[in-house]
Amino acid sequence: MDLRLRGRTAVVGGASSGLGAAIADRLAGEGCRLLIWSRGGRRLETVAAGLRKRHGAEVHVAESASYVTGQLIAVDGGRIAGY
Repeated sequence: MDLRLRGRTAVVGGASSGLGAAIADRLAGEGCRLLIWSRGGRRLETVAAGLRKRHGAEVHVAESASYVTGQLIAVDGGRIAGY
């Protein structure tokens, strides 16, 4: 199914397992760039690696994230990134 999401950025929380991981997988398959985070840090890196391998997706893993003045600010690999 083509959801016309190729090239868009998707933010998925709870992506280390279950529904969050399934959503991230589907969005990666649709061609989205992903920012994923979860409390399951080590498992999240495994999920990200799998998404990159299966779909060739651009996947960023955030250590934490919050909304500041309507913009998502995430700690991505030790640096603060605005998405």
